[in-house]
Amino acid sequence: MENNTNMRERRADTQFLVRVLRNEITTEEKEFFDKWLADSDENKEEFSTISLLWDKFVDVPKEFLPNAELQWERIERGIETVKSEKSGSQEKYEITGKTVPAINTKKPHTGYFGHHHSRISVVIRVAAMFLIAVGLYYISLQGNFQVEKPTINPKENITNTIYELVSQKGEKKTFLLADGSTVYLNSESKLKYPKNFSGGYRDVEISGEAYFSVKSDKEMPFRVRSGNTTILVTGTEFNVKNRGSNISVVVTKGTIIAYSNKTTRSYNLSGGQMISYDERQGFSSPKSVEVEKYLGWRNNKFFFERTSLNEVMAEIERFYNVKVVFASDSLKKKTITGTFNGNSLENIFSIICLTLDVKIDYNGKSVLVF
Repeated sequence: MENNTNMRERRADTQFLVRVLRNEITTEEKEFFDKWLADSDENKEEFSTISLLWDKFVDVPKEFLPNAELQWERIERGIETVKSEKSGSQEKYEITGKTVPAINTKKPHTGYFGHHHSRISVVIRVAAMFLIAVGLYYISLQGNFQVEKPTINPKENITNTIYELVSQKGEKKTFLLADGSTVYLNSESKLKYPKNFSGGYRDVEISGEAYFSVKSDKEMPFRVRSGNTTILVTGTEFNVKNRGSNISVVVTKGTIIAYSNKTTRSYNLSGGQMISYDERQGFSSPKSVEVEKYLGWRNNKFFFERTSLNEVMAEIERFYNVKVVFASDSLKKKTITGTFNGNSLENIFSIICLTLDVKIDYNGKSVLVF
């Protein structure tokens, strides 16, 4: 009962959504967020509003960050003004605990916050909550507030504007597309997407790794391009990994169609299946896999199966933002299999040393394998 109460309270907690945008949530919180986001279109709309406000907020210099108390006093004064102007009206609604007359008393409706109010009042409430949340967040950091805005490079297209969302080494991103689909971007990855979807397809492009939770729309299929491969879906969830010359797709829910612009054959995959593409050998045959292992990065875990030490260290470089150097090339060819918890880099190195009979020197920024 207590857990359910906490989840209901967190649903309207803007500070929590700000932490989601900054990728500062725990595994348990991430699971709750995923379920909350998929629960309704209203939740997606609320998160989209917060994302937009946050995107605008990160452009503001530190010295111009809002004073939460001062701004809330101004909001209260505005509410009191509305009260005096609308004192004859009997219809009321609630904004963050304060009951005030409704701005529009002719056409009230029930929104997803459970009170009668207009669409404008929803935006006002979310904006007010956001203002207070970021103000408190800034204060809690005691002057060490740092926000890294994703690299977004607008590129003019004939019909639309294309943007790039980039995650650097050591960071992950969560992003809501215009259609309500959610993209979880892994470290050192790049997503190209349009401002608005138009035409017959919802087209995006990914390099690196990302998990897609696609909103269903049979009239406008969702199409992901990665290298020479294309994934076509209408509404499903799947992971795409494009590192080097190998591309892999793992489906968690629904079905997808995978094909390459170099061949005429296509492959149908359903939940629990995986397919790989190599520039020289083409597509592998679809196979059933333990999906959780391939989505380990979302829970700070690594899964390796006969993986070369060179590839293992490449993943570690991306995840921890460190530089790895090998004393000899022969060490790169050693292979390892296992699942590792990403919460402790030292533990990972200890297991690698014992398993592969190698030594690792780590000073916090660089790694030497010898």
